[in-house]
Formats: sequence, structure tokens, C-alpha cells
Amino acid sequence: MKIKVMLDSSADIPKELEVKENLTVARFTITVDGKEYIDEEELSLDKYKTFLNEGRDMSTSQASIGLLMQMWDEALKTHDEIIYITLSKSLSGSYSSAYALSQEYNGRVTVLDTDAVAYPLYVIYEAVVNFVNEGKSIAEIKEIVELNEKMYAHIVPFDINHLKKGGRISSQAAALANLLKINPILSLDNGVIDAHDKVRTRKKAVLKAAEQLVEKYPNSDDYVWYLLHSDLEDEAEHYAEWFKEKGINIVVKQLYPLILTHTGPQTIAFGVYKKLK
Repeated sequence: MKIKVMLDSSADIPKELEVKENLTVARFTITVDGKEYIDEEELSLDKYKTFLNEGRDMSTSQASIGLLMQMWDEALKTHDEIIYITLSKSLSGSYSSAYALSQEYNGRVTVLDTDAVAYPLYVIYEAVVNFVNEGKSIAEIKEIVELNEKMYAHIVPFDINHLKKGGRISSQAAALANLLKINPILSLDNGVIDAHDKVRTRKKAVLKAAEQLVEKYPNSDDYVWYLLHSDLEDEAEHYAEWFKEKGINIVVKQLYPLILTHTGPQTIAFGVYKKLK
């Protein structure tokens, strides 16, 4: 049986990686001042940063049903079944829409409920491809992914208003943080963003976010560790070394437009995803 593994761009897949790895990615849409751009195809990271720095009004939309139908129909011409990987249903309607559409494909499309977003989705993708190559059934793969411990991350945003605008935190929480000049540490747990802690200075907030993650996950070898950031190369390099000194090899990744629309510039996040076996 030939199985095609696909994912959406909430995995924060840059175009060059898509081409290099021959990935099949359903691209979301980013709307800037009312004009729609296809993520990474019509809106590069540099162009996006210009819009971001200019304070443009931006939002994101999931891959359209029409696009999914087109991609799935094309894939099923050469494959027997599809495994489609999308982001947490708590963060977007993407899973629900894809699942509803999959019911029209007579069992040939399986949508995975990942409770993940950004780099962990790519980790899931790589594991699923390996499982397919090992000959595991789709039912086995679905069970492994959906019963796995969910992703967890600490996020330190530079500007909390981006998360408020995207509906990720309440207006009251954002207003209080701005009023008290608090640097919040947010947690992403089971696909849901929530307040985790608050610190007076950003430097202390970032350090505390890293320290608390290490304390929470002492069995580090059981997890994939990742550091996501936006234009914070020096800080990312510093913390990669900080984790290395603790025996943890952490994957460092730049954030791309789709995720940046919600986190804002100069965001840093530390997270874990339990290795799929």
C-alpha cells in the first residue's frame, strides 16, 4: 500500500525546506491590510518583517477546503491513502475542517489529532514517514501519535498585544501586563496557550522559562527539545549553549510569518515533545 504523508504550514515550514525535502504542504493564508498572501509562496520572511515593523493589520486563515480537495485528489491518483498532519484543534479550526472533509473520502484520508503546532508538527511528520517506511498500519500510526504525551512549551513574547489580537490571551490579561510592565511567561500545554508566570524584567523571564522547563522534564533523553525565536540569534545561541551544559541538545529554529503573526517579533520559546516510538 502506498501512503502519502502531508502536513500544513502551521508546522512553520520555510519554502526552501519544502523544496529540499520534497514535502507536500497545505499553505495557510496571511492577510495584510485586507490583502491575502499564501504563506511562504507569496509572502517571504523579509517582506513579512517589513509589514510587521510597519504595524500593518495582519491575520491568518487555515488552508481552504478547495486547496485541500485539490491536493488530496492529486495525491490519491498515485497513492492508496493519505495521512494529513495539522495543528492543534484548540488553536485553529484546521483540524475540524480537514476531518469533516476527510469523511467524504471513504476512509482514504486520515487526519491526525496532534495537539501540536510549529516545529513539533515537523517532528511528528518525520516520525510518521519513518513509521510508514517501517510498514506500520495507519491505525497503529494514529494511535501512537494521538496517545503520545502532548507538546509543552514556555513562551516569552516581546509584545503581548500580538497574542491578544489573535485571541490567544484575553484583553484583560494583556492590559494588566502592559500596565504593570510585567514580562509574562506563557505555557503551551495540550495545544492551549495560558499564563504560566510573570517576571519584572525580560532577561529574568527568559532565564526562568528555561530553568522551569528543565525542572519539569528531568528525563531529557525521552524528549525532542527545541528553541524557537524571531531575530534573536545571539540570545538563541547563548541558550543553546546553556542547555548543552545541562546535557541537553536543543534544536534551534527561526520563526516564520505564519507563527510570527500571533507571537510577534523578538519572541523566544523553549519546548519539548516526547519522542514517538
